[in-house]
Amino acid sequence: MTLLAAATPTEATPHAVTVQIEGIDGEPLAAARTALSLVSYQSRKSIGAARLERLLGLVPKQIADALEVFGYYHATAQTTVTPRAGDSTLVQIQVDRGAPVRVAMLDLKIEGAAGKNRRIRRLLAEFAPAVGAVFDHRHYEQSKARIERALLRRGYFDQQLIEPRVEIRRETSLAEVRLHWRAGTRYLMGTVTFEGGQFSDAFLQRYIPWQAGDRYDQQRIEALQQALAAANYFSMIEVIPDLPHSHDLQVPIRVRLTPAKRTAYNIGLSYETDIGFGVRTGVERRWLNRHGQVLAAELSMAEKLTDSSVDYRIPRRSGAEDFYLAGVRYRDENTSVVDARSTLFSAGTTIGRDQWNGALSVNALTGSFLVGSRASFDPRRNSHMLYPELNVARFYGSNRVRPEAGASLRVTLRAASSNLQSSVDLLQIRTEARGIAALSPANRILLRAELGATETNRFSLLPPELRFFAGGDRSVRGYAYQSLGDRDAEGTAIGGRFLTTFSSELEHTFLPGWSAAVFFDGGDVFSHGLPQFRFGTGVGLRWASPVGPIRVDIGHGLNHPDSNFELHISAGPDL
Repeated sequence: MTLLAAATPTEATPHAVTVQIEGIDGEPLAAARTALSLVSYQSRKSIGAARLERLLGLVPKQIADALEVFGYYHATAQTTVTPRAGDSTLVQIQVDRGAPVRVAMLDLKIEGAAGKNRRIRRLLAEFAPAVGAVFDHRHYEQSKARIERALLRRGYFDQQLIEPRVEIRRETSLAEVRLHWRAGTRYLMGTVTFEGGQFSDAFLQRYIPWQAGDRYDQQRIEALQQALAAANYFSMIEVIPDLPHSHDLQVPIRVRLTPAKRTAYNIGLSYETDIGFGVRTGVERRWLNRHGQVLAAELSMAEKLTDSSVDYRIPRRSGAEDFYLAGVRYRDENTSVVDARSTLFSAGTTIGRDQWNGALSVNALTGSFLVGSRASFDPRRNSHMLYPELNVARFYGSNRVRPEAGASLRVTLRAASSNLQSSVDLLQIRTEARGIAALSPANRILLRAELGATETNRFSLLPPELRFFAGGDRSVRGYAYQSLGDRDAEGTAIGGRFLTTFSSELEHTFLPGWSAAVFFDGGDVFSHGLPQFRFGTGVGLRWASPVGPIRVDIGHGLNHPDSNFELHISAGPDL
């Protein structure tokens, strides 16, 4: 029974009103304030006594109605009216939510094959509110909508909720929920038509991740849109299931395309601690002809590194991420450890399936270099390498740039023989694993481990591109770029045959797009015996820029307590 206790003002003059609600907080409090007609008069200069009395009489029902959505069907409200000085009136509302209604029975059923689908069965098992929980209408509607949305995403367009029943027993504060769906027959993927693109339908078919007649799945529709976007040929992409024109349970798919600008230019300034300030510029001809072939050139000039490349890409018919590649790259590096100039010619092919990516290439590397301490009279070493290279990568997660959780694995294999146009024999493997886990909505932990091994008959002739180094932005922070590894007689690093590094980082988001981090890194590069690990620790700041995370770290090498702090600035995806 709702109780109302109010001291009615005796003055006939208008009063301003202040409303205070006690006994509830959070979302129930916000809902109650929204439901109360009396609250709207707080912003007015006055309220008449008769109107105040009428609005006070509405308070108990409005409070009770507002709290039912949260599962409280026995809420009561008592009001106290206190006149204040002048024309002010204070209205205090004391709310007693009463015993909540709890779910006593939950009967969920989906008729047909849809009821055996693993994703839908999981949604049924996770339905909220569960038995014993407070019957919160918001959670109920959200759970019901998730199931119906999952059915639609899997092509059950004729689904019917044949028994929607929720029975609230106020006298016992119990609820019984019965939801039965008839899913019907699952629709199929129909033919795909393309509109507005610059390529023939025969060319665009390679991006379709299904065959006509496959079972309908909205995830496949999204995969087609992502594949077309990744091709970089189009500025606008719309993939539309044409349900009104479905025939024999097959849904036609319409794809509307708008070509992108055919030639793209880019130029910008850059800074990375390892290579210094620089400028980057590039041009890309996004399609040269009706076969979708791509030509791209890029030039990066920094204080310690000049890097230029020209690449030619030919799409293969086997898949959206499959290409033939050919390219040439010139590199001029001049750091305290490496002075090298080299040209790399490569040709190969790539393949992508689901979250796997692979690349197989044949590479010809030629150039001259000096590594370690050097004087003006030191002779440069010339090296020529002809080697196949295999790269395999696996990504786990939904967002490569800044995932809340995920993992990645990369493996690189190289081999060369002095009997086949190479200066040295070479067999090399390098692996890197990364993982990210969310500890809470604002906290992530990032882990990385890297291992590498090289077998060669003449390490001294191995070019620096094929040696292992450690230290710097993307390695063991707290140590300078390329500073870890075997050393020459003057104590300068010369790289090594084996690599082992690891990193652990705790990141806390304190503002949208901004986070702080603490990290601990370790590792070594060596050629003989066991690694002599070097450790570094520090703090960092992260900004989630539109083009990917930008990191600023300050690290200190623990194995050299008297060494300076190292500033590291880097950019790139977390995985």
